[in-house]
Amino acid sequence: MLFARIIKIFILTSILLFAEEESFMQLLSKIYNKGDTTLLIPLNTWHNRFFYDARAKSYTELPWGIGVSKIIAKDRRLYGLYAIAFKDSHNKFQTMYGYLSQYYFALDSKEYWKVAIGYTLGITQRYEYRYIPLPLPLPTAGFSYQNVYIQMAYVPGIPNVKNWGNVLFTWLSWQF
Repeated sequence: MLFARIIKIFILTSILLFAEEESFMQLLSKIYNKGDTTLLIPLNTWHNRFFYDARAKSYTELPWGIGVSKIIAKDRRLYGLYAIAFKDSHNKFQTMYGYLSQYYFALDSKEYWKVAIGYTLGITQRYEYRYIPLPLPLPTAGFSYQNVYIQMAYVPGIPNVKNWGNVLFTWLSWQF
């Protein structure tokens, strides 16, 4: 029920954000065909210890992996398509594919330093779910200096359920 509400919020937000300009499909085409290529390097998968028991000590929080994305920055917004594969908390491969939308705010007059907030809509595949594609609507945030970004997505958990979700995934994005 909660998951269905989250998906509805992200879908409605997407419709409202894209109603003002070009269609969503036109935007995706523009990102894919004209976007700048970026290299994605996973940095950390931090498990919020408030929601985990002692087992969290055995989890891998250094996710070896690599990915690629195409991004476009326009009108203080960053749009992107990405694909990334990395070792998850149990040292098994996980993949993520999707769309990223962030509003960014410049911290200096030349717009070298920026902070951003937004969301991602995508699909993930994990070992414990037999690599069946699962929807991935997540909130995101980040900061950047020129063409280097540190970006984060938070995987929310289920209230009163330990050892599930509540993970902050952080990655580096380097624009060529």
